This record gives sequence, C-alpha cells and structure tokens, in this order.
Amino acid sequence: MTGLIAPRTADHRSLTIEHLWQEAGFTPNAAQRDAILHRDGPLYLPAGPGSGKTRVLLWRTLNLIVFQGVPPEKIFLSTFTEKAARQLKEGLRTLLGLASNFTGQPYDIAQMYVGAVHSLYQ
Repeated sequence: MTGLIAPRTADHRSLTIEHLWQEAGFTPNAAQRDAILHRDGPLYLPAGPGSGKTRVLLWRTLNLIVFQGVPPEKIFLSTFTEKAARQLKEGLRTLLGLASNFTGQPYDIAQMYVGAVHSLYQ
C-alpha cells in the first residue's frame, strides 16, 4: 500500500472504532452509531439526501472488516449511481488506510463488490 504512514506505536489491540472516529473528526448521531455498529445481518438504510448515508455505509463496512473480522469479499456494498459507488470505494480505501496506520494490517478490498445496483446484472 503505497503512501501510507508507518504504523503508530500504540497497541493496536486497544484500537476502537471510537478512536478512529476521533482521528477522522467524525461524530455520529445516535441513529448513525446504531447503523454503524449493527452486526446481525443485512442493513437497509433508507434516508433522505444529505443525511449521511454514505458516511454510515463507509464506517459500517470499516467496522465489519477491521473490528468484526468479516472478509471484504463477503461484503456487498451497493448504491444507485456509479458516481456514488466510486465515492464509496475511495472513501473505504481512505478509512481502511487510516485503520492500517494503527494496526499495521493491510486491508484488501479488491475482491469486494462495491458498485451500483444496476451493474450487478451486467
């Protein structure tokens, strides 16, 4: 992973998602926090424009990969537009890079489906 900062010296086993939120300057509201920490099965996230859906999807995916040990290839991350899908992929790479700075663990999302719903059927 080119361009990442060397891992921090702090004990990465004590790393929490709240610590990463602080590092990223993100403070989720109660509903966002519940969605991000949701672990039991699929999550349908209906919300209006500008409500933070993309950010919640990114942090929920990071939580599943980094803290819950879910392999990225087992995650289906979808949205309605190609533009939003690109934003999801780039945002996820950025957040996983932040986590890598603390854990020293690379996170490979090459086998993960991140895309628009309609591209799944092409």
